[in-house]
Amino acid sequence: MLLKLFLGISMLIAAVLKMLGLVEITEPYVFGFSLSVLFMSFVGYLDDPLKELKNKKSFNTILKLLFLFLSILSFSLIPLIYNIPIIQALTASIDNDTFLLFGIAFSFLTLFSGDRNLNQIKKLFEIEKQKAVNEKINEIINKVDSIKNSKKP
Repeated sequence: MLLKLFLGISMLIAAVLKMLGLVEITEPYVFGFSLSVLFMSFVGYLDDPLKELKNKKSFNTILKLLFLFLSILSFSLIPLIYNIPIIQALTASIDNDTFLLFGIAFSFLTLFSGDRNLNQIKKLFEIEKQKAVNEKINEIINKVDSIKNSKKP
């Protein structure tokens, strides 16, 4: 969680530095950032707080870690190895903007998924709250019945 916060703050700082003209973002960095955004969007899309609440480990957890790892590698390593022929061939065949558009698309899907998960969590909370209220009511009714039964001659 803190890693995502750190990456977000770092990107905000980079954006401000770019706006001020203090840094130049070259094509290798655009490609690495775009690929990183795509992988990070997958991480957000796979995030399921309901499974985390129930302490369930799943295949999604493994996928999230894999995409997080790929995102960080893309962010930091792609600009350094940009001149390798395989990377050059990949960037020649797929435009940087394609990864960026896919990343943005999955970001919106992540927002939708988060809203859906939030509604499920609210429903789960209401069900648990109602169960607790019903248990207390039953407990009080049982105490009242036991008091009535003990006072009968």
